[in-house]
Amino acid sequence: MLNPYSDLNKSTHALDEKLASWAEGMRTKFSNADDVDKYLCKKYFGQERIGYTMKDHEPEKYAMYKNDLNMVLYGTVRAYQFDLKDPRINNPQYTSADEYDKAEEKAKHDSISNNMAHLLENNGIDIGNNSLLFSINPYSKGVMIEGMDDLNMKSILLQALEKNNNSTNLLHYGMQSQGVDSDARTKYHAYSALKEYTGLDLSELILKDGEYYTADGGVNVEELLRDGIDKTSSVGLDFKGAAFNYVKDLLDKVAQKGWNGMPDLDIKIGYSKENGFFNFGTTYEV
Repeated sequence: MLNPYSDLNKSTHALDEKLASWAEGMRTKFSNADDVDKYLCKKYFGQERIGYTMKDHEPEKYAMYKNDLNMVLYGTVRAYQFDLKDPRINNPQYTSADEYDKAEEKAKHDSISNNMAHLLENNGIDIGNNSLLFSINPYSKGVMIEGMDDLNMKSILLQALEKNNNSTNLLHYGMQSQGVDSDARTKYHAYSALKEYTGLDLSELILKDGEYYTADGGVNVEELLRDGIDKTSSVGLDFKGAAFNYVKDLLDKVAQKGWNGMPDLDIKIGYSKENGFFNFGTTYEV
């Protein structure tokens, strides 16, 4: 039980009060806990179910999701699995999830824009007042650049972007900052996870009776996936079962519609000295 006179108790009580009317509206909008959970997963993570890595990779967002769920279901954030990593508790300047989301969005925008500015400067590239358009292939992570006429400079920039996960980071930023089709997101995550754990290219596999097999038709990919996750050191022992179920669920969703029955991610993102990165067709707004 929290000390009623502690700063922590005061801040959590204040958060209860700030979220009370929102939680009441949520209880009116949704008739069951599962629908509330799906809504909050979509709000914080862009998908209806939480992937097994999100708690570790995005602890503050996960904490906000858990505490919001508590508030709706139990009438207080200080309920089941109350999470102190919630920035609205530790940082009183964030009085709502929307304020935190805006601050986080700005921080991510500034960080990746500054990284691009340094990348250009370190490679002796000056784009002047021009705007560049970057298109990223979600599978190869290859980049296309429009708005740069100097072919030598373009070649140098492309090589720099394809090092040190720069293009992957840009792709992920684009996915977070833009509206992304849910099927395209599922297809991308299924491809990436399978590639990471087995080295297989999902687009080249054989689909038979709802199951994927290697290109020669001889091996069920589920067996290779389980073996790959068992052997990898990137997934903790306690999470290996969850990791397998998570990837298997993604593969099943792709299998239901087929590789060609789902769209590919189409990530295009602009960049200028003035705005940093901005969604194509817009300017960046704080």
